[in-house]
Amino acid sequence: MIFIMSVGLRIEKVSLTDRYGWGKLVGTLTTMAGSIVITLFKGPVLLLNSSSLPQKDMISKWTLGCTFMFGACLARSSWLVLQDPLLKKYPAKLTLTSYTCLFGSIQLAAISAITERDVEMWKFESRGVLLALLYNGVIVSGMCFPLQAWCINGGGPFFVGIFDPVKTMATAVLGFFLLGDKLYSGGIIGGLIIVIGLYMVL
Repeated sequence: MIFIMSVGLRIEKVSLTDRYGWGKLVGTLTTMAGSIVITLFKGPVLLLNSSSLPQKDMISKWTLGCTFMFGACLARSSWLVLQDPLLKKYPAKLTLTSYTCLFGSIQLAAISAITERDVEMWKFESRGVLLALLYNGVIVSGMCFPLQAWCINGGGPFFVGIFDPVKTMATAVLGFFLLGDKLYSGGIIGGLIIVIGLYMVL
């Protein structure tokens, strides 16, 4: 989606007359295919964590989950693509990150107040919740966002977005080690496809 937006807005140029342009196009499609394989194709279980829990039937939530996922991809793609012209006119990366986090927090607080009115649900149930919030604030917002803005300013939104499928692969691996999820053959195959696609682009 980032690739389509970048090309459509003429932020990213793709020439199909040379091998680099074809490599960028085919590599992008390959990484997308790998991410889809990890998400939709499970296959047989290769590794079973001793702490794995029985999975509940989530078929009824599949359509809603796919809708939310598409909306999230659309929002993130728009955010990355629009940062490129914005950073050229306003190159203060840390200030831009601060404004992004501020307005994002305001939106999140407003939506949360509307959807969750039970005061008890706002309390910290454990230290893990507090650590997750601190990690998201310090590492994700405080460190990753400025670094991401720097990469967009130097390499463009496509260069940053091409690594998004790696997160899907990392989620499958970390879910096995940290959360006790099962590791399926689809995750391994999809991960290999993603690596091949990244190699073709880079």
